[in-house]
Amino acid sequence: MTGSHSRSSSNSSSHARLSLLVHQVRVALRRAISASPRSLDHATKLVTRRWVSHFLLRGMDAESKCWIQVTLRIDWAAHALAIERGATTVTIGSSWIDSTAPEVTEAIDLFCSEVSEHGLTPLLAWQWSDNVDVKAARAELGSSPTPPIEWAGEVISLTQTVREIPEFQVRIEQVASSDDEEDD
Repeated sequence: MTGSHSRSSSNSSSHARLSLLVHQVRVALRRAISASPRSLDHATKLVTRRWVSHFLLRGMDAESKCWIQVTLRIDWAAHALAIERGATTVTIGSSWIDSTAPEVTEAIDLFCSEVSEHGLTPLLAWQWSDNVDVKAARAELGSSPTPPIEWAGEVISLTQTVREIPEFQVRIEQVASSDDEEDD
């Protein structure tokens, strides 16, 4: 992981807060959509400049319908407050493998499994943060608007806040299987 960090003898380590956020996004993109180095550099820029509040990893079928979406949400106001209060570093424990939050690991594992099992195409979209000059940002990145999402069926969802970096949430939305619907 890039950025500063230190390790203690109790299987915990400390990391720069923003660097840890960048790492979560980069790991998710690399694993979920096999992001190229250029795409990872763009993602780093989107986070460090605070241009994006939501990264949306979608599993799409041949009819452009979504079956699963993992949203990585960064609450920039909460992040700024944490920094203002002096919480510039974050200590993580042994449940974080390779400096990756367990919530991110589990969501991306599920995403990759669903994409593989159902022959879906993984796609990346994002939502711009407030007060971003979207036209200028798109021009710099060479990006274009993403069409609205159309789901393949009824959706179930789960949102988890990463305890160590509470400004970071992971949301999984997935089309309910017939087994899920029977349990209701």
